[in-house]
Amino acid sequence: MNYWMFNCQKVSELVSQSMDKDLPLYQRFGIRVHLLMCTLCSRNRKQLLGLRETLRSFQELRSDGDAPSPMPPETKKRLEKTINKSLHK
Repeated sequence: MNYWMFNCQKVSELVSQSMDKDLPLYQRFGIRVHLLMCTLCSRNRKQLLGLRETLRSFQELRSDGDAPSPMPPETKKRLEKTINKSLHK
């Protein structure tokens, strides 16, 4: 009866798979139900989507022939601080 109720590990795997292929309806439903109840998995999904979008943007830059310039140390420190701050909210 609860074949569509998934734990966090299963949801994490399925969310990752869903970015590469279409999942069956029961799996999509199970993910959605779980995400409504679990803030950690919801956050993980948002982070994966953000990472995916960032990588796509980077790939587009690379395919345009524009090599990205090295990141200045000040920018790197500021970015690390922002990421760490958002992870510990």
